[in-house]
Amino acid sequence: MSDAIAGVDSGRRRPYSARGRHSRDQNDTGAAAARARPVSSLYKLSKYFALFSIIVYSLVLVMGSGHDPPPPLPQRTRASGGWHASSTPKGTPPPINLATKPPSSVSNLFSGDGLGSDDPRTYFGSRAHTVTPVNMDGHKGPIQTHTWYANLMLGNGSQQSWPMPYVVSWAGDGLWVHHPDEADLVFGPDAQTDPPKYFYAPVNIHSLKLGSASTVQSFNLQRIAKLSVEIHARTASGTIVYPLSVGAAFITAVYENEIPRVTSEVFFRAFEGPMQLGHNTSRWRATLENGTVWHIYWSGSSQLHLRKQDNATLTGSGRLSGVLQVAKVKTPEAQKVFDLNAGTYVTTITLGASVSGTSGTYTYTFHKQGLGKPLAFALPHHLASFDATTQSAVQHSIRLISQTKGNMTLVACGQWTMVEGSLPDEDAIALVPKMDDRTKGAVKRSLDADLAGNQTQAGADSMYYAGKALARTAQLVLLARAVGHAQAAQALKDFESKLMVFVNNKQQWPLVYDTTWGGIVSTAGFANGDGADFGGTWYNDHHFHYGYHIYAAAAYLTLAPSTAANRDKVRKWASFLVRDAASPFTDTAFPFSRAFDWFVGHSWSTGLYERADGKDEESSSEDVMFSYGAYVFGVATGDAALAARGRLMLAIQRRSLNTYMLMSPTAHVMPGKFADNYVSGITFMNKVDCTTWFGNNPEYIHGIHMLPHVPTTYYIRDKQQAKGEWDNRLAQVIETVQDGWRGVLMANTAIWDKSKAWTFFSDMNFNRNFLDDGASQSWYLAMVGLSQAG
Repeated sequence: MSDAIAGVDSGRRRPYSARGRHSRDQNDTGAAAARARPVSSLYKLSKYFALFSIIVYSLVLVMGSGHDPPPPLPQRTRASGGWHASSTPKGTPPPINLATKPPSSVSNLFSGDGLGSDDPRTYFGSRAHTVTPVNMDGHKGPIQTHTWYANLMLGNGSQQSWPMPYVVSWAGDGLWVHHPDEADLVFGPDAQTDPPKYFYAPVNIHSLKLGSASTVQSFNLQRIAKLSVEIHARTASGTIVYPLSVGAAFITAVYENEIPRVTSEVFFRAFEGPMQLGHNTSRWRATLENGTVWHIYWSGSSQLHLRKQDNATLTGSGRLSGVLQVAKVKTPEAQKVFDLNAGTYVTTITLGASVSGTSGTYTYTFHKQGLGKPLAFALPHHLASFDATTQSAVQHSIRLISQTKGNMTLVACGQWTMVEGSLPDEDAIALVPKMDDRTKGAVKRSLDADLAGNQTQAGADSMYYAGKALARTAQLVLLARAVGHAQAAQALKDFESKLMVFVNNKQQWPLVYDTTWGGIVSTAGFANGDGADFGGTWYNDHHFHYGYHIYAAAAYLTLAPSTAANRDKVRKWASFLVRDAASPFTDTAFPFSRAFDWFVGHSWSTGLYERADGKDEESSSEDVMFSYGAYVFGVATGDAALAARGRLMLAIQRRSLNTYMLMSPTAHVMPGKFADNYVSGITFMNKVDCTTWFGNNPEYIHGIHMLPHVPTTYYIRDKQQAKGEWDNRLAQVIETVQDGWRGVLMANTAIWDKSKAWTFFSDMNFNRNFLDDGASQSWYLAMVGLSQAG
């Protein structure tokens, strides 16, 4: 664990890894660094058989494509809801859709008809959560658990929230506002570290507070949405409403019959004004002791008279109704734009999205109060994808740095339109990669050992490990069908048996619907504490856990004929999991898009933990796996909107992840020399730490952004960045890696050199200890086959 994790974040997080996850307290220090558990083989029952098989087939694995055609696939019949091999043909098995053809056009990606509206309580049962939200009096319905303002609903509600570029926190009698300059960012572990292992924005610095001279008697959140929320504060005589939204250029307080008060813990060095900007708008200029300049605006029918009581306090002269706003101003150009649009603020943001052919579009529509234009700051990945109309509204000279994602640039218009013109094609989102004859032959021979070593039940005590095991099994069955392996029929039968344990909710720790927050959680945490099943009961990592299960369900629905008795149940079960992590809208059971953040372009994994540094994301590749799983499930079920939504999410992730997590030193987005690490490690809302929750080994830090290796890997990852990562960070340590991480790292070399990866995985002496518990030699061979070079 790095000192950054140990010393800066006061919350708790339950880590995971590819091979082993470890619970630990965020307040642990240096020597208590977490260690990954030793790798355990997934092939214990067939170790000697596997070694024998490798020796027998070693020569033919590396030979060319001169092998006999595969034997015909044994026919199957349906019996008692399952699949059984039969010597009597009963019809032709359905063909595998090797290149899952995406829907050509979907005009509204947030239509949820394909997922249904079934009540999860009737399927999983229900119970209340042991963690209850604060400051939510009177709210009914599901609640956002992974949003930027979640700290307002957890603990005592006083930890920071990140609408970006500002950071806000509730003070009990008003709203604190702060923004760090780039010079304020802290790099560590010391100034001489090159590249730095982490950076963060200092916490609990309170530049300005928008409050009242009256005592606040109550405070709660209303109009909660994914991208916006309102804080309502009530005094004995009036109210203050704080409308907050992502990217907001002003932090706003709407007063009704209150005495406005602005305070600062940094203290006022100078205070000038008011300047009349119009009949109802005034502006003051406040310079703080740290040299930052803030403008204070008042818009209302009655004139506000702010007087400086002392170096920390500005107080109004009477009870008024109107709009008080603050903005950090760094240039004359910024002052001009802010002056023109003062008094206007965003109330809510509507998200829209559509797909047509190879292009996808998503929009933010800013609903406002006031006569001016709504002003909001855009992140770098937004700027790179704006259409021409939105580009014309960009104020390129007006920037404020974000806490973790580089400079944000002001945009002055009511709607942003982002275009992703290169959605993943059929090959990039196929269930099974294309294979030439040599690859098929090698895969078919490797399947003997892989199938023999796949007989144990999929980790029934953990949704994460179970998901990985089920996805691995699904891949083997898909490959067995694709290459005509003699055991394909039995493999499908075994796969269905393992899958149905979870579909029937009969695993060791069943899932249950939580009526408090609105979601499907593991019951393990209610019995064993918040770290059980890696925090799944506390909503940690749902998109990581469930993404594997959804992918497995898609594979089953692709393989099973329409007459299979379990099809409908598998579809319903997986649809619930999709709705939990990525509902296309807020319904009576689930919040909209729990994990994926449509503003930052990737998901957040942290659940119900009050965190000084906010939510985090560690595995960019498992984030991608969820989007890929949602896509193939949409195709398998005929849900065009879900398939298109998953496809667009992949395009957004490619742009966002390659900007903020899969970094290149030649890019100049991340501050300082942090990009020289090539990967971010753990990205929080307030800091980025090049480590993992389970150890500091290079294979962990880089490998957690590589697994699982699926067709979308080649769409997401940039060849030049991947090669630079190998040459500068991994080539010198690869020989020291003697467990499953070796296979993870070597598979990633196929992004820029498939022959290197092929040579490794087709070696006659291939060591199966180099396989992660979610991977197989057969799948790696199929993925890195030389036919995909290019």
